[in-house]
Amino acid sequence: MFKFKTTLADTAFSLLVRERDKWKCVRCGRKHEERKNTLDNSHFFGRGAMGTRFDFENCDSLCRFPCHLGKEQPKLGWEYQRGIKG
Repeated sequence: MFKFKTTLADTAFSLLVRERDKWKCVRCGRKHEERKNTLDNSHFFGRGAMGTRFDFENCDSLCRFPCHLGKEQPKLGWEYQRGIKG
């Protein structure tokens, strides 16, 4: 698995996605405190896919745990359960 360096553009885009979703997880509906590190910008197609990296339709706001990453193993998150990633 490749790790991509987070740029200032990634940080700004992530903030815009979470603001668009009103700091609420689109899976469970839980509201998060603004600018806390508990809500992630989740990409359907990973950040390595440069054509969709900054595409709002490719991203949703998800709780870091359990909605995005899963509770016990990284691949138990929502995207993996829905078969989008794998």
